[in-house]
Amino acid sequence: MRYRAVATAIGTACVLGAAALAQGPGGGQGVGGNTTGKAAASPALQATVETASVALVYPDRYALSVVLEPNRKVFMMAPADGMLTDMTATVGTTVRATQVVAQLDRAEAAAKVKVAEANVKEAQAELARAKPGDTAVAQARLDAAKAKAELAQLELTRCTLSAPFGGKVLNAPVSPGQYVSKGQTLAELADYAILKVLVPVDRTIVKAGSDLELFIEGKPITGKVMALVPLPESYAALRELATPWAAAWVNINNSSASLEPGQRVRGPFAPTQPITAVPSRAVHGASEGSGVVQVARFGNVLDIPVKIIGDVGFDRTQVAGPFLPTDAAIVESSFPMTAGTVIRFVGEPPVSGAAGANPGALVDLTPPVGGPARPGAGRVAPIGSPDGNTTGKTGTRPATGAVKAAPKTTKPAPAAGGTPF
Repeated sequence: MRYRAVATAIGTACVLGAAALAQGPGGGQGVGGNTTGKAAASPALQATVETASVALVYPDRYALSVVLEPNRKVFMMAPADGMLTDMTATVGTTVRATQVVAQLDRAEAAAKVKVAEANVKEAQAELARAKPGDTAVAQARLDAAKAKAELAQLELTRCTLSAPFGGKVLNAPVSPGQYVSKGQTLAELADYAILKVLVPVDRTIVKAGSDLELFIEGKPITGKVMALVPLPESYAALRELATPWAAAWVNINNSSASLEPGQRVRGPFAPTQPITAVPSRAVHGASEGSGVVQVARFGNVLDIPVKIIGDVGFDRTQVAGPFLPTDAAIVESSFPMTAGTVIRFVGEPPVSGAAGANPGALVDLTPPVGGPARPGAGRVAPIGSPDGNTTGKTGTRPATGAVKAAPKTTKPAPAAGGTPF
């Protein structure tokens, strides 16, 4: 933390009042007997400002690879060794449920079916000729023959591979006429009607069954949270942030086929702006995870809208916003400042660098004309005597009616709340 003594120029009403005091009972003359009718310069009121430097971490570190995946995906494999006679579906084709995808040679399996069916007929004939005491044995042989016939029919059926659900063929690494082994992949099929994604979320906010807005390559899409699971190790870098992380499986309806697996997804909790930790007192108007941090930047006071990430202890809050490395966060001030106030350290060239470059120095403050005050500006929290500064020397309060000449040139104040880059 650094403490600075600053000087401020009060608005029009205070300026006129100070000028009247300086004129004394005569009333009509200004400072030094000036009778030109011009208002005297406003007095410099000394105040103290507590600031904190910002150490930024850029969001690129947390730009994780999160992509859409098919909700269902299967690898269709050869049920037995054999010759692939037909491949009706090729890569990229869309198939219906139960549609034939591949066909193995059926000759051998069909012959086994004929043999099994003949055995069944033979067993039925034996049962018909059996004597009353031998019917149980004959019946058992018939049952066994029927079971073998069912197995033979299953082998024949498996020679034809049909799609278990409608979808798109992603891969077909074999060709007709190729000999395939049992368990070899013939086709990879994915269901595009529903897509899913595993995104990091704030577990205190997101619940299973709720809707969640995601950004898919810049476009907002709403999905449904199916389940919350622990954050995987591939997302371990996020644990550096104060957010209480979990991972959510989110399903997205893609019946219109407007989305494709592999598209990049960004969740609502991933930071997209520089991240820093500031004293909690520097965050104003905190509501629903957002707030405002006032900073001194290149001689100007700016209100920076921030996203509150979480508490990091020791009265510090982690936030993300459009900060610059030269910013100095204004923690508290004994005189409220509005966005757009121009700051210049006395004795330094105007806007020579960051406002926090000279701790403990007097500062000229030029309030902007109009413009809203920052949240909480009415609350003045003095952190030191107006007559003192942090240099260890005792300052002197200007006498009543004393006038401090305004600088000849001043930098125009930006629009209230503006954030130059």
